[in-house]
Amino acid sequence: MSIDVNKVVWERTYDIHRVKDLSFLETCDPAIRDFYGLWDNARNEEGIVLKSSFLPEDMGALLSSVFIIDREPENGDYRYKLVGSNEILFRKTNPTGKLVKDGHVGTISDALTNYDYVFQEKSHLFMLCNIYKSEQYVVTDETLFLPVSNDGDVIDYCYGLGVQKLGGQNSDDISVSKRLIFDINL
Repeated sequence: MSIDVNKVVWERTYDIHRVKDLSFLETCDPAIRDFYGLWDNARNEEGIVLKSSFLPEDMGALLSSVFIIDREPENGDYRYKLVGSNEILFRKTNPTGKLVKDGHVGTISDALTNYDYVFQEKSHLFMLCNIYKSEQYVVTDETLFLPVSNDGDVIDYCYGLGVQKLGGQNSDDISVSKRLIFDINL
């Protein structure tokens, strides 16, 4: 099925569902499941993932959808350390090096809620968000946020992976190229 997404009338929306347990693994996109598996396999005896054991170069095809956030020790601000090419297309800008408050998707309070949880709880967070909708379609964003540490104690990074999909309002998901989704003019 071919859809010209630029001929659809889109409305921006933020319908967010956060999942703090592992139930998301049953229904999430396979790329999210693979990303979680890499992170889970890298955990040490204490359940913490060290940066030295969870390297971007080991993420293969997933890397284009990965972003890495670090926290500035002086003031606690979050900054985009690395942003993959699919995430840049989705955002229509490259936030690498920018503070989260200057380059986030959605509302700043939602972005900070996600990162605060990961850094403070030292735990994963899965988010499903309907970000655009029309009469027939909905664009969803599945994002997995994962804590990573330099020393095994303090969380220094949040590694994230985002997958955006176009689906029907009353049907199964319709797979379309990510490039089409990112070209939506709102």
